[in-house]
Amino acid sequence: MKKIITITSQKYEIDEIEEFEDSELESADLELILEKIIERIKSVEKNDVGEKLVMTTEGRLDIKQNKAFLSYNESELTGMEGSKTRIEFSIDTPGIISMTRSGTVSTILVFEQYKRHICVYQTPYMPFEVCVNTLTVDNKLLSEGKIYLDYLVEIRGASIEHNKLCIEIKDDI
Repeated sequence: MKKIITITSQKYEIDEIEEFEDSELESADLELILEKIIERIKSVEKNDVGEKLVMTTEGRLDIKQNKAFLSYNESELTGMEGSKTRIEFSIDTPGIISMTRSGTVSTILVFEQYKRHICVYQTPYMPFEVCVNTLTVDNKLLSEGKIYLDYLVEIRGASIEHNKLCIEIKDDI
């Protein structure tokens, strides 16, 4: 069924994060490591509003075989014009969300709270690997029409981005 989708994205560039010692990585679980990273990030966000984007578009919400699919076309505003995004999750496990992009850029990003997933982004220029560390998955798409994701994206050899993404849907008029 057709829906009006509002996507609000807040992005913060984190330039300097010191590396963890190997012993820290071996002895701590991902949740503790993410807590340390977030403490370092909070000081950046306190003084920087980041890059905010609000986009409203038309899309579709479909439920098939115990899965929910939300799809919409990207625009020039997101820098991914010519791409289509599809968000998908099992109704039984709404805390694990896949975001598939196809078209001018393509990828499959996986969001699962306190989990790290390695993904590949295909661009017209070259593919590159990204790591998605999800801090929060609040999926109330089917009950309240909202998904909230709070996550870190690491690009090998580059800075970390802290992203907050809120997707809201309403019936098409």
